Amino acid sequence: MSDQPEAQQSDPAKATTNVSGGVNANAEQINVGADVVGRDKVTSAGGHIVHAEPGATVIIGAEKKQPLDLSSEEEKATRKRIPIQIWVAVLGAIAVIVAALITAVGPEIVKRTPVPPPPMPSPTPSCISADDIIVTFHMLKGTSEIAALSSGETVSIEPDSLVYVQAEITPVTDRTLPPLECTWTNTGIATEGSLLHNAGCRIDYRSGRSVDAVSMQITQASCPALAPYPFFITPNP
Repeated sequence: MSDQPEAQQSDPAKATTNVSGGVNANAEQINVGADVVGRDKVTSAGGHIVHAEPGATVIIGAEKKQPLDLSSEEEKATRKRIPIQIWVAVLGAIAVIVAALITAVGPEIVKRTPVPPPPMPSPTPSCISADDIIVTFHMLKGTSEIAALSSGETVSIEPDSLVYVQAEITPVTDRTLPPLECTWTNTGIATEGSLLHNAGCRIDYRSGRSVDAVSMQITQASCPALAPYPFFITPNP
């Protein structure tokens, strides 16, 4: 017999394999109709499935989409923005409505609007005539009236006397007289008598030693002047 030991034959059934998880199957035929899990079963609806050794650090991440923030000013403006076609349609409808109202109501407004009367022409001033008035000359010396003369009459006074003559103009009827102006003149028959002062329809007069004539003329604005109203002054003998 030989002294060398027989070589040890390995037993396949006793062979050891270091496997972490998994399933060892030894058969002539294997039918698998579902999942075969040797340790933990990981199910995922999406994303990544990672197999890692015990004690390993696993980081699974993906870019997260930010939700639409409708509170921002830009998004608010986007929600409020109205298409230009809508604005055009709205404005066109408004224009049609306004045109229809004008067509229906416009003629009635024109009919009901009162037409102002034409302006009245400026009244032509009513000019007075000599037949419309009475003129009286009141002659005063101091505060006493010494004569009341009508046109063409004569009065005698002391020579070199200072008198005041006031013309009174009264209407023949009850009509109201317009504003009138008096213009006095000394005819110059006697150079000694003279008009000293005149204020409207009143004069101051100094008599002379001979016959003198004083005349007054009445005028009205925008009307022809009336004929003069004279009276005569003679000195006492």
